[in-house]
Amino acid sequence: PTGSHPVRAVVTAAGLTALALVWLPPLVEQARASVGNLTSLARFAVGAHAGHPFGEALLGYTVGASAFPFGKPGLELPEVAGPGSVLVVVASLVGAMVCVLLGRRSADRLMAALGATSLLAAAVGVVAASRIVGPLLGYLLYWMVAAPGLAWLGLGILAARRVPPALGAPVVACLAFAVAAGLAMSPASLDRHPPSALAGSLAVAQARSVTADSVSLRIASKAQWPTAAGVSAALERAGVRVRVQGGWISMYSADRRPRGDEDLEIILSDPGAIVPGLASARGFGDRLGTVVHVRRLPTADAGMTVGAR
Repeated sequence: PTGSHPVRAVVTAAGLTALALVWLPPLVEQARASVGNLTSLARFAVGAHAGHPFGEALLGYTVGASAFPFGKPGLELPEVAGPGSVLVVVASLVGAMVCVLLGRRSADRLMAALGATSLLAAAVGVVAASRIVGPLLGYLLYWMVAAPGLAWLGLGILAARRVPPALGAPVVACLAFAVAAGLAMSPASLDRHPPSALAGSLAVAQARSVTADSVSLRIASKAQWPTAAGVSAALERAGVRVRVQGGWISMYSADRRPRGDEDLEIILSDPGAIVPGLASARGFGDRLGTVVHVRRLPTADAGMTVGAR
């Protein structure tokens, strides 16, 4: 068409402008910071990270894919998937294969595509779970619930075609609404311990009070990792080097591994949790949902515990 070239030029220009606006903030941050986010992402991408074995990855997919209809998975995954979750995943895989076979037999490309995409998404979900860096947490697996959803949609369309034509459209519409509503409601937020600027400020104040140059950070409760990220960022903005203990190092970088010469140890835990080595320490912060333990190193038994309210 004659007018297609101007329209294409406008669309291309708008797309390039939007792309430039998206990349402008990280480029500015990269230019202003000594180690920008782009550099950190590049270092993380080229670094070696331990993955998860096939059994753990399959467990992660089973829990994530069965979020509809069983609801959101917890932050920490169970050791074994429940029979209901296994049944949902197996039924969705069988349903996807049925969609592929019947779609090919009847030359129905939509049906075959829904089934094939569901099977491919299941395989991608297992592989993706095996590549997750750090522990398998429930919120990382929410998106996998979309894989069986495609199979359910295909089976619903197949069933709708078996009913009288007058009822076909309402059946498909109701099924699509049910799947969409289920997918929207299943991945509800489970963040009961939101990151706290107060906890970060408290850690910075404690580090400055003893003129600490480096801190060893221990995340004693998995639910505290968002707060740990905020505490780590606050300390680094204050010029304090942060090193991370345990398996959480995989979520940071190799140069964050403790070296044994840190001035302070900061431990984040849930209220009421028993932290090894701090059984006799006092803790505060029940209202915040985070208890911040701070102790001077290397004297392990000469620590004090402070809290954020």
